[in-house]
Amino acid sequence: MDENKNEKFNYTSRQKKIHKIIDVLSWILICITIFILIVTMLLSYDYISMKYEIGYEVFQIMLAITMIVGSVSLYDFKSKNKMPIESIGCVIIAFISLVFMFLNVN
Repeated sequence: MDENKNEKFNYTSRQKKIHKIIDVLSWILICITIFILIVTMLLSYDYISMKYEIGYEVFQIMLAITMIVGSVSLYDFKSKNKMPIESIGCVIIAFISLVFMFLNVN
């Protein structure tokens, strides 16, 4: 009986692939977000100049997308009893950030 209980919580090969894709996607988004942060800071302090400036809105949107994808990556799909507090917190913070951005709160 214990063997059947443990088998329910094992990942299938498809779930492993999806989880791996989400992990890779979250790391790609983290790298893009860091790059946009660096470019935004360099542009705001006039260290570099570009024809099209990247504003803080682009950074906020990328940060929110990264947090949402990261929250999916943080969620433990194997555990049925665990409340996904970290994942829900990341999504809530991302949506609040987007709401403040669209309301032009400075």
